[in-house]
Amino acid sequence: RPEAAAGIMGRMKREHGFQTSDVPLTYVDGVGECGGLGMFQWTGSRAEEMRQYAASTNRSYDDVGAQLDFMVDEAARRGDATPENMNGMSPEAAASYFTAKYEVGKPGGDEEGYARDYYNQFAGGGKGERKFVGGGGFGDMLNRVWKGRMKKYGFLLSHGKSLKEIEKPGWDKRVDTAMQKEA
Repeated sequence: RPEAAAGIMGRMKREHGFQTSDVPLTYVDGVGECGGLGMFQWTGSRAEEMRQYAASTNRSYDDVGAQLDFMVDEAARRGDATPENMNGMSPEAAASYFTAKYEVGKPGGDEEGYARDYYNQFAGGGKGERKFVGGGGFGDMLNRVWKGRMKKYGFLLSHGKSLKEIEKPGWDKRVDTAMQKEA
């Protein structure tokens, strides 16, 4: 659902601005520890799991596809922060839910406004191709990867499959093949 996707994207923008880079951990007075790995700023064992996941799929930890796949996989394993659980929520509620359940953070920040902006931009109709982030470079790459991943995840769910399918080697090619057969 676009509301769930917009909610996740709102949090992604707030978390690290869609950047896949590593930010050294630092302590900020009144805030606590800040920084982490990738778009979701994983820390501790979660950062190590992300690195291991990327290596197991022959990708770098800073690969946007590896980070998106890991987020979906980790959310499915945890069971409460999946996009399916956010269906029927407003973009703002989805952003708060994802923040609380996946990021284990305090909801109610800028992510809600960002989520509404993304929803209005992409699900609200209008002319021309919609982009998830600004044009050119990384923005175009994220747009293509995100849309492709969401399409594949949607295909799995619409065919009664679990998002756990992405844990199986070769899932990406199998979904591509199945989608081509139905086209």
